[in-house]
Amino acid sequence: MKPLFRVFAALLMIICLPLQAGVIIGGTRVVFAGNNKETSLNVSNPEQERPYLIQSWVEGENGEKAPFLVTPPLFRLDPGQENVLRIVLTRSGLPQDRETLYWLNIKSVPQLEKSNSEANMLHLTVKTRLKLFYRPAALAKGAEEAWRQLTFTVRGNTLSAQNPTPYYVNLKQISADGKPVQASLAALTLAPFARHDYPLPAGAAGQISWSVITDYGSSTPVQKQTLSRH
Repeated sequence: MKPLFRVFAALLMIICLPLQAGVIIGGTRVVFAGNNKETSLNVSNPEQERPYLIQSWVEGENGEKAPFLVTPPLFRLDPGQENVLRIVLTRSGLPQDRETLYWLNIKSVPQLEKSNSEANMLHLTVKTRLKLFYRPAALAKGAEEAWRQLTFTVRGNTLSAQNPTPYYVNLKQISADGKPVQASLAALTLAPFARHDYPLPAGAAGQISWSVITDYGSSTPVQKQTLSRH
């Protein structure tokens, strides 16, 4: 039964792919500049027949309420149409000496057709989560070079990454002597003024290299540093 189940799961994933690709979001992350009252993000539906119901909201790192309002919070996105999500800051008092991370959630629900031909079709609700960084006005300049300031040290079999900047740094990859450093997606996001520890690949002792994801979703050039031990 297990091989049959794997085949069914693979077919199910193939069926679901077009649905997941139905709604296109115009970005991989959002940077909210502190000197603005709002920012925006485009959402489009390239399909020719299927409309979607779009629901959007912002929450904190642990799911708590965030000081942002998304408008419209709920709307119908017809085939071939595009709409703009406006993200509005609803209160002041956020930290001004560093960035703060929130999550923008965009849920897309395909319209269900009431016809016999689609009676047994699978319809999926897809929720996309994008990082939303609140960047204080005083930190408007400097984010582009923050990744170059990362430092790495070795303590025993542990590789420590130190972020001395007030910006979030999103690592794309880390390797030690050409060997990939294993880390979860969450662990690749370095908070401002924070340190994160990773298991050091066996036998790695000479050089660390890394690259990060920029505000625009692209990758920086690879940066290298000779490992130092403590």
